[in-house]
Amino acid sequence: MKITVNGRDLAQAVAQIQAVVGKRSMNPSTSCVLLDAESFPNILKLSGTDLSQSLSVTIPMVPTVASGRVMVPVEKLMGIAKALSGAEAVKIATNETFTMAISGGSGKFTLAGLNPEAFPGLIAGKDDTVFEVDGGLLAEGFRGVIYAADRSDATGLAVVGIDFETDGHVTLAATDRARLAFVKVPTINPPPSERHISIPTDSAKTIIGLFEKSKQLTVTLDESILTLFGKDMVYSTLLMAQAFLNWRGIMPQGYVHGFELPREPMAEALRGVLLIQDERPYSVTMRFSAERVNVKSVSSSGSRDGNIKVISQDKGGEAHFRFNARVVLDWLEQVPSETFKMELQEMSTGVVQFRADGAPGYVCIPLALTGDNT
Repeated sequence: MKITVNGRDLAQAVAQIQAVVGKRSMNPSTSCVLLDAESFPNILKLSGTDLSQSLSVTIPMVPTVASGRVMVPVEKLMGIAKALSGAEAVKIATNETFTMAISGGSGKFTLAGLNPEAFPGLIAGKDDTVFEVDGGLLAEGFRGVIYAADRSDATGLAVVGIDFETDGHVTLAATDRARLAFVKVPTINPPPSERHISIPTDSAKTIIGLFEKSKQLTVTLDESILTLFGKDMVYSTLLMAQAFLNWRGIMPQGYVHGFELPREPMAEALRGVLLIQDERPYSVTMRFSAERVNVKSVSSSGSRDGNIKVISQDKGGEAHFRFNARVVLDWLEQVPSETFKMELQEMSTGVVQFRADGAPGYVCIPLALTGDNT
């Protein structure tokens, strides 16, 4: 191989591959990037996989002097690519032992490569369902729910991952059984069929990082693989084998208490709770009346107490909630509007729904509650 590419293009492409294969692995090929300068004219294709996710990125190169392929450790290539990112022309050459010589500007490096035939291959699915979506909106949707996803899969019973449903649009949902976040993402053209799949949380994080600035994406999915086709980029992930729980069954059908509150004063009060709480569950007590909500927390480090004016109360009397402050604050930090609503379904179930314009839907279960239902 003997090629020339732009330094900035190379650094950006290697960084994107590293987001998928950057973790250390016992299998050398899953911590490497494959450089392919022979499959497309004047295009360098970089690919990587950790066997559960895979990514291919293409960048332009000057007319090829000698085509070829080579596989190199992604972390080592990333360090070199960063050093050469300011070079207009970066020259890459390999020999018969797959040793890579890479230079640009005043920098010159040598990197031991591996036989490209050892590359494990990329994840490939079937085009059972195909539609288009704005990549930025899809990434925003994942960001709007991922904080509510369960982080532990030690028991096999935990809800790990993001629910992905197609029904005229895309609905994303995540839960850790104490709270539920959900959001609808519009599509450019409606999905041709209804599908219900579960995406690993790590894959959702990768999608946010790769596509948050993207425009149109083509989405294909089957029973086991989701693939996103963007400009100069193709990403695939294996789906989770276990079905996501039926989260719609816990959605409130009405409420007996409803309060409208200012977002920033409430968020500021909850941040104060986290400053003094020295252990979970970061408990905060909220006592609601028609005019005020008293927010109070007590820990071994001290106590905090404050009052927030209730904008309006449209149903119910006084109520008393005890929340995990972190659970509520996670959602408030996604809210773009100045106000939000809290609605308690009923005392027997204890499900509280949070609403705000432009924010993901949110339902959570308080640590404790009491109230006057009259």
